[in-house]
Amino acid sequence: MGSDFDQRLGRYGELAVRVGVNLQPGQRLVIRSPVEAASLTRRIAEQAYKVGASFVDVTWRDDHVLLARYLHSDEDNLDAYSDWRAASAMEGAERGDALISVVAEDPALFSDVDPARIARVLKVGREHLMPFTRLTMAHAFRWCVVSSAVPAWAARVFPGDTDTAEERLWDEIFKMVRVDQPGHIEAFERHIDVLAERRKYLTEASFRELHFRGPGTDLTVGLPEGHLWCGGAVFASDGVRSVPNLPTEEVFTSPHRERVNGVLRASRPLAYNGQLIEDIELTFNGGKIINAKASRGDEALNKIIDTDDGARRLGEVALVPCSSPIHRSGLLFYNTLFDENAASHLALGSSYRTTIEGGRSMTDEEAIRAGLNSSLQHVDFMIGSPEMDLCGISKNGSREPLMRSGEWVE
Repeated sequence: MGSDFDQRLGRYGELAVRVGVNLQPGQRLVIRSPVEAASLTRRIAEQAYKVGASFVDVTWRDDHVLLARYLHSDEDNLDAYSDWRAASAMEGAERGDALISVVAEDPALFSDVDPARIARVLKVGREHLMPFTRLTMAHAFRWCVVSSAVPAWAARVFPGDTDTAEERLWDEIFKMVRVDQPGHIEAFERHIDVLAERRKYLTEASFRELHFRGPGTDLTVGLPEGHLWCGGAVFASDGVRSVPNLPTEEVFTSPHRERVNGVLRASRPLAYNGQLIEDIELTFNGGKIINAKASRGDEALNKIIDTDDGARRLGEVALVPCSSPIHRSGLLFYNTLFDENAASHLALGSSYRTTIEGGRSMTDEEAIRAGLNSSLQHVDFMIGSPEMDLCGISKNGSREPLMRSGEWVE
């Protein structure tokens, strides 16, 4: 793709290392990456050693091998799991290694697979990894998720373009993380500062509830006492700042697990583990989903919410204006990391412990009593659109418009 592409790819790797996980000299870095993303992974490793990494450990994965398992493995073997993966993840987290996860997938790779087989394999993996996941969601160590363009994903985003789809997708990725700008690190830092001001305002407002209204949506989301708004940057347990998602446009907190009521309609399809779920509609009562349907991928949706009791409840509410560069692109990325940063969204499943005062030190029981949710799942889906309005409801019942027609009310 030329020298310009190589320069931007290098800047992307630098952003992931220096800002994403803020790697410190002498620290180890773990990279989890699909084999198709080798070019970006190598740039990340190069940048890590440039800042003084003591060791870069790459774990590769291949979704086509996983597809073969889904299609051909005996039913009795679907519960098998490599215990070393969970042990290695915990060892790195407890040692304080930084983690960069590279996402690059074919959104429709598993579209012909029985959703029950996928759900079974994923549940086994999540059960083994739950201790590690708890540390991740408490930001006990620094981690960051980035994306790499690959042909199958690019073909989905730009259908019919057989010649330049991958190059166009890379251009969009570079634009969304601002590495196409002069002084890319400084440009991204300025963006993080804007998000910090927004989350500061919302935390100090301490709303009791949020009320979403839009096409097919009339939803009230209660917020726990002492909730904190997060987004952009976070300070891990070691006191060092990191940015968990590249790109990032959201500010978010946790809903109260028992105080979500009403109906919603998703504004964008959900690409979930190689399956596409469209036109999601959910009804909540007392925080719990009592009805769920989708025009496509209905079985996959119900497998998600049937994972455990917590999967029927919300663990995150996130606000993103339609002025987000991802929304302005007019593209559907079929990739949650990008699509969730194009629109306000909710997540089924676990809450982040950083979204409530004292959350990092809470036991599981204390977190539940405080209103946080717990689950093997954490699945984001989009509800924001130019037709969505949002009000914050104070403890005295007064209402403050926060978003109108998908944009912040200033």
